[in-house]
Amino acid sequence: MKVLILDDEKFDLFVVKKLVRLEFEAEGFTVPQEALDWARANTFDVVIIDYYLTTTVLAHHVLQQLRTFVTHPFKAFVLTNYVDNQQVTELKAAGFDAVIHKPFTLEYFKVQLGL
Repeated sequence: MKVLILDDEKFDLFVVKKLVRLEFEAEGFTVPQEALDWARANTFDVVIIDYYLTTTVLAHHVLQQLRTFVTHPFKAFVLTNYVDNQQVTELKAAGFDAVIHKPFTLEYFKVQLGL
């Protein structure tokens, strides 16, 4: 399984990528456009996107862009320190499978994958 990870915080990206790589393939980016460019040229099974990427770019913006050109099915997760119940509802309506709260754990991620 290949996982695409996008988090604007380098340390958070490092931690998540390190944990995911214990059991899966993972590619990580801190810049949304770099992640989108990679996704255009590669396949992946899961995407994990930090909720707040920049002051104007949120996770659902990136997911919308991915859905315009990725033709294979993939699972999408939001990674966040905090979102309220209304935001969770909106994120699921936008196409995310679940919200993963920081600190990220491989065990919880695997549960969300159904493993």
